[in-house]
Amino acid sequence: PPGSSCSVIESIKDSDYCVLVAEPSVFGAHNLQMVHELVKIYNKPYGVVLNKCTKEYNPSYEYCKSNNIDILESIDFDKELGLLNSNGFIAAKESTFYFDLFASLLEKIRKGAKI
Repeated sequence: PPGSSCSVIESIKDSDYCVLVAEPSVFGAHNLQMVHELVKIYNKPYGVVLNKCTKEYNPSYEYCKSNNIDILESIDFDKELGLLNSNGFIAAKESTFYFDLFASLLEKIRKGAKI
C-alpha cells in the first residue's frame, strides 16, 4: 500500500527484503521517502522498482540517486501492461518481454535478500 500506514509497517517488520515501488511523480517520490525511512528504521535490506516511467522528469529516480538507493528495475509506462492487468491476465504469462523482465527482477531480489 502507498505511504507509511500501519499495514506498511507490519509488512516491513516481518520481511527479509523490501521492494519499494514508486511512480514518477512528486507524490510517488514523497511516498518513497516515507517508506524508505521506515525500512532504514527497521534495518531491512531493500531496493526500488520505478513503475510507469516515461522520458519526463522522474522525482522518484532523483530521490533514489541522491540517496544511493539501489534501483532494481525501471518499468516503462505501457498501455499493454495496463490492459493485461485490468483484464485479469498475468503479464509474465502473456508476454515474453515481461516474463524476462520479472524473472530478472526476481533474481535481483533473491540476491539482495541473500536467498
